[in-house]
Amino acid sequence: MRPEKNCFAGQRKENWRKRLCKLSSVSISSDVTHIESGAFTGCDSLTCVTVPLSVGFIGSAAFGYNVYEEPYEPFTIYGYPDSAAQVYAWENRFPFIPLSLSRGDLDGDNKVTTSDVLTLQKFLAKSAMLTSQQQQASDVDQNNVFSTNDVLLMQKYIAKMMDKL
Repeated sequence: MRPEKNCFAGQRKENWRKRLCKLSSVSISSDVTHIESGAFTGCDSLTCVTVPLSVGFIGSAAFGYNVYEEPYEPFTIYGYPDSAAQVYAWENRFPFIPLSLSRGDLDGDNKVTTSDVLTLQKFLAKSAMLTSQQQQASDVDQNNVFSTNDVLLMQKYIAKMMDKL
């Protein structure tokens, strides 16, 4: 299931909503940046959602609510600490299960890609901030220093010059 323009919005064709509402769990794609209000409202069979770090905004009653916009149980959110997912869970009193990033995976898509390398390079150039989880994943050589050596190790891994980070 693909979002439109990096966003899940609540206004959908009826056949799409019927198909979506049969799901018991959803993992939001890492190319999604925000989830609009009511995007999954009324999907009462949905018991859990996994939200990547790329999501910076989650609208009201986006998920975990029935068609009357009342919260339902059971519903659990999986996401990263200090993220929009954790804020949404806290504000809506839903259980939150924290995920952790793998070494080199700064965007939480379970892969080390050039996007992760670029994110670390921006951080090193002081043109971007990283969450505490991203900082932990950035220290690839585990020397408690963020440096171009971490970038180099990530690049070598992507180029298959290393088996693991």
